[in-house]
Amino acid sequence: MDQRGPILKWKLSLAEAIGACGIVGSFVSAVMIYANGSFQSKDDASKMYQRIERVETELSSLKNGVNQIAVDVSYIRGKLEPQK
Repeated sequence: MDQRGPILKWKLSLAEAIGACGIVGSFVSAVMIYANGSFQSKDDASKMYQRIERVETELSSLKNGVNQIAVDVSYIRGKLEPQK
């Protein structure tokens, strides 16, 4: 199989052409496997977002509970401390 172009002139055998396609295919496969393993899917991202929202809601309710305890402690201290 002779390939002749305006810039390069070379002879390419069928085995070399298949080998070149194999190298390109291997490279593309490696990039796809890397991208699939490195990045989140939309389902994973939405699950993580829902989980974060639940944790934030729980944290907010705990903060409100702690604030209510602080108010109650202040009230009790006010009742227990001697009046001036």
